[in-house]
Amino acid sequence: MRITTTIFNNVYLGISIGGYHIIIDSLLEEMDTKTGVDFFADKVALKSLVDKVIYTGEIDEFFDYKYGQLEYRSLKFEHKLYTIQSYQGNAS
Repeated sequence: MRITTTIFNNVYLGISIGGYHIIIDSLLEEMDTKTGVDFFADKVALKSLVDKVIYTGEIDEFFDYKYGQLEYRSLKFEHKLYTIQSYQGNAS
């Protein structure tokens, strides 16, 4: 699969041609899928229908918060206004 991007001039870095949905569509091509399903509302019945489940929700919830809530959802955003023309520059 060839990868390209509009940010960098590098064949190996960036977003795949056509977007990420092309990759996902290819992975799921031969599978029956359901979306918008609350896995935990009927976990036993859903797992009995198939050999494998691809779960795309919160991983700490999947493991019943065994190690607590993961910190990645506790981001703290700080906003600063700089009065200079270019603080971080750009990619080239």
